[in-house]
Amino acid sequence: MVYLMRSTIIVVLALILGLSSASMTDCQTAADWIEQRTGVYIGELVEVDSWDNHHEVECGGLLRPYPDHYDGDSLDVFECDREAFDAICEIWDQWRPLPLSENLSRIVYGDYTDSEPPIPEIESGYYLFVDRHDEAENANDDGALFDRASIDMSLFLYDVDNEMLYYYEYDT
Repeated sequence: MVYLMRSTIIVVLALILGLSSASMTDCQTAADWIEQRTGVYIGELVEVDSWDNHHEVECGGLLRPYPDHYDGDSLDVFECDREAFDAICEIWDQWRPLPLSENLSRIVYGDYTDSEPPIPEIESGYYLFVDRHDEAENANDDGALFDRASIDMSLFLYDVDNEMLYYYEYDT
């Protein structure tokens, strides 16, 4: 009986330690997370704000979605001067000038009668859309966004006037 209890305790402790180390290896900076999800490297930009309503784990003071549970939306906001933005554009050249397409406007600015939209209206800037859905034929085309049962997308918005880069994820 003592052997069985000792074995059970050892197994439980091993599981706890294994889960702890697994979640620690999933910790990433915002830049690493964005690169992993979209392929876009944003460098060492300073994150000034963020929120996330995915199922989260804490990683060194940052909240990141728990692997295998991505439903929800999130926003990361970075200071980004024009020089840094131009460097990002050299690597990833699919940026388009604002305004957003009708589909993307519907997601970002939709009908927020009780609250503010996640991203402020931007007068002058650029955007980059990445469709991460399994059925996406073209990752930069939002035309089929509402033709599927779910949405899995990333959107970068660059505000030229305020030198801010917004990274918005939306998963249903």
